[in-house]
Amino acid sequence: MELYERLTDWYLLLDPRDEHADEGAYFSEAFQTALGARGGTLLEIGSGAGNNASYLKAHFECTLVDPSPQMRTLSLLQNPECEHVDGDMRTVRLDRTFDAVLIHNAIVYMRTEADLRACMDTAFAHLRPGGVAVFAPDCTRESFHECTEVDENSDGSRSLRYLAWCWDPDPDDTTYTVDYASYTTATSRASSRTPPGSASWKPPDFRSSA
Repeated sequence: MELYERLTDWYLLLDPRDEHADEGAYFSEAFQTALGARGGTLLEIGSGAGNNASYLKAHFECTLVDPSPQMRTLSLLQNPECEHVDGDMRTVRLDRTFDAVLIHNAIVYMRTEADLRACMDTAFAHLRPGGVAVFAPDCTRESFHECTEVDENSDGSRSLRYLAWCWDPDPDDTTYTVDYASYTTATSRASSRTPPGSASWKPPDFRSSA
């Protein structure tokens, strides 16, 4: 998927760290309340750029699993003190257990019930007795609604604007589609430019299903 490979350099403009502050605090409190204790070990599966972990690590010793080397590199820049592991959420096995397991919205990439079950099996294979697992998809069948999101972010020298269209081509099945179109610009001291290839660039189409 290009978003997690060729376009990774732009990812933190699409999904900035500070937009995870509220949910990072929510997850931390939820885990600590359920565990009845402060601190402990936490495994995040599908950890991406490490935005959630950048908040969770204040309360937990975090191990982060993601299949994309580019995304793990982004996460290492934010979370050098955390262990990072290459792995598919359906099959990875670390042969150890944790107090808490988190699978955030990466779970929406599970397109079949068999994949979803395999992902849950992975979570529970890594959970100690009495531990707590949290699964946090963007939506469920009951809460899904079609929508369009438009947003923009800048880091001072680069800007990204994007449109995300969330729609359901077949309401009778168990998947939905998210199409992204994005426009990027980068500015130097001397001039403004677009990234290589952007002059005749076709907006990328990233699809996510759950």
